Amino acid sequence: MSIDVSPSSVQLDNGSSEWVTVTVQVPEGKESDKYCWEIEGVVTNDQNPNGSASDLEEFSLFIPELKKCDVTLSKSSLSLEPGETGTLLATFSNEGNTDWQINVGFNGSKSSWAGVDGASSGMLNYDNGNGEKEFTIEITPDDSVEANSQNSFYIEGKDGNFWKCRGEVTVTVGQSRGATISLGNTGIYDIPPGQDRSTTLTVTNTGNGPDTFRVAASSLPAGWSVTLESSTISTQSRFNNAEKSGTIDVTISLPLDALATEEVTIVFSVLPQSSGGAYDTAELVATVKAVHAMSGETPADDQTGRSDTTVQFPIVVNNDGNTLDRFRFSVISQTAQPAWGKHFETEDGTIATEVDIPARSTITMYLVVSIDGEEELESTRLTVRVTNLGDNNNGDADENGVPDNQLEFMFRAILSDRDFAMDVIIMNNADDLSRNEVLILPPGGTQSFDLKVTNTGDLTDEAIFDFSGLTGIASRELIYRGMPVEGPITIPKGWGAFNETTGTFYYDGNSPLLGSTEDKIFEKIVDNGIVDSHVPMPFYAIVTLEIEVNNGAENGDGGLLELVVTSVSNAANRSGKVTFSLSVETVLDAELIILGDDEKDVTFGQIGKSPRFEVDVMNTGNIEAEFKIFSSVGVRGWNVILGYEYGAECQDKGDHIMCMIPAGETVQITAKVNPPGGETAEVEDVFTFTLSVEPTEIGLAGRENIKLTVNGEPEQFALNSLITPNVLYGIGALVLIGFASLILRRRK
Repeated sequence: MSIDVSPSSVQLDNGSSEWVTVTVQVPEGKESDKYCWEIEGVVTNDQNPNGSASDLEEFSLFIPELKKCDVTLSKSSLSLEPGETGTLLATFSNEGNTDWQINVGFNGSKSSWAGVDGASSGMLNYDNGNGEKEFTIEITPDDSVEANSQNSFYIEGKDGNFWKCRGEVTVTVGQSRGATISLGNTGIYDIPPGQDRSTTLTVTNTGNGPDTFRVAASSLPAGWSVTLESSTISTQSRFNNAEKSGTIDVTISLPLDALATEEVTIVFSVLPQSSGGAYDTAELVATVKAVHAMSGETPADDQTGRSDTTVQFPIVVNNDGNTLDRFRFSVISQTAQPAWGKHFETEDGTIATEVDIPARSTITMYLVVSIDGEEELESTRLTVRVTNLGDNNNGDADENGVPDNQLEFMFRAILSDRDFAMDVIIMNNADDLSRNEVLILPPGGTQSFDLKVTNTGDLTDEAIFDFSGLTGIASRELIYRGMPVEGPITIPKGWGAFNETTGTFYYDGNSPLLGSTEDKIFEKIVDNGIVDSHVPMPFYAIVTLEIEVNNGAENGDGGLLELVVTSVSNAANRSGKVTFSLSVETVLDAELIILGDDEKDVTFGQIGKSPRFEVDVMNTGNIEAEFKIFSSVGVRGWNVILGYEYGAECQDKGDHIMCMIPAGETVQITAKVNPPGGETAEVEDVFTFTLSVEPTEIGLAGRENIKLTVNGEPEQFALNSLITPNVLYGIGALVLIGFASLILRRRK
């Protein structure tokens, strides 16, 4: 410290006084303490012989404790995402004059983001004015402010509750992202099939900045669809009450075949525009309105039967609605008096007047009428009503006199002693007939059968075809004379002119040439000049049945298809029946068929005489497939070169051939065998090799092999006919004996 006295000298008269100012300069940061001095006044012109006159006065100065500091921040600004933690160092310097306990505090509207990693207080030593204390500050902003905004607050060094120094830090906050989703309706009920209904979808931004969101819907059953007005929604941040949400229209469309039992839950999601999981989801339940509809047909309206027998009128009823309904069958009028007996039966023979028909399904009911008349061709006409009990619409929109929830059919039962019947049998060929067939087909596969339909009644009649089974697995179609069968076909009764070569009957225009007896038809054969090509034969029709497995069927599916052919005049006689047992299975298989001999001879050294084998590769599976064809490797100078017929769908891969072969078809493969040359061709040799084929999809599991052999002989010259593997040793002995004889002669 420096002290200054002003004035440093004074002139005083006797008995007078004057003030002198003593100034003490206390340097910055001077340690707190009590400091003492003496001030001395000395008379400079004192005449006292005993010495100068003087006086002392003590005075002191107390320097109080000064708790002051300065702070230095390692970072004055940070850019952080919401929830992200950043750190900086706050270094406090002691600018006071004593050791003191410093506390770290924060001040500002967002000071809650900051905290101290570790203890938030400590001793700030004086250390001769060089004392420092470091604290690690952690800052974790939230998203309570707009994205990319700057927010400042203070980091303070405090003595108790009073700050002594502070430093400002600025935090730029990034963007948080999130959203909620809501629907205008949580359920849309009773949507008519084939129609659509709409609601709204609202996305609300829960993030702190403008954002664009993607919206999506879960997958729906086949035929259902959901249409979004837009696949993205853009909004402002959640702090903008007016524009923080966006709304689009959502439309749910139903297929025409939607069932009333279907209840579909559609999950809507709001997601980041680029990638990532859903922020939120909302569910919408959609149900289908029950629709009632019906249709029907009667393939045989007139039935003929003998007295005291019954006839059956098939009634095919389709539930065209989308919900299961109960149907009632009733006879509302009959012309015969007294009325002939009647009742209704199901296909399995159960007597019933009401049956349940599932949605989009078809059943066949039978009106069974007792032939109670007494005279030939006596008849009764019956009117039948089929009522959908689940449909209360009894109006008459088409003005046909029948309520809209009913069907009306007319039938006539006729008394006759004549027979009306049909028979059917499967014709694999002229000599192979059966009533039951087993077929194995892949998904999408087809197979056709020729059916022999014979009129076994008394008169020319019409045949009707009734199928059952394989619903949903396979479809079937009947073809007669090149046209699809969509109703009854006429099957004449009598004899026809049959061509045994073509397996067909002779037609005069669009009608077969017929005779009532074998002699009658022979006369017509003669008259038409076809005696050399045709013979009499009881007439029958050939109908082709094609069965096609649905593409959606899976291996392991299967079932039984039953076909009943009846007379349109007597549906009760159902003896004409054939069945087909279908198994859905993908078969990959092949067969090698050698054309000619499997063993050939070759003479070595003959140019252009390499033996060739021809082999048919047949795809015996049931789908078009790719096959690998290859041979075993050559040995002892022999080698095999494979080729394929021109136009085949094959590729030469060097060591093998790849061929795509349709089911049931063949590709001809040639195997050219080149014999050895040089010294190896001077001795007989037998070369056996293997030709193999395998489906590429299953490889070794489906491989088929055949063995082929080539016998090689050396070219004939001089004594080489003696040089065979069996006599080589004998020839060698003769040669050695000859040499020995020559040696003995020379010695003599």
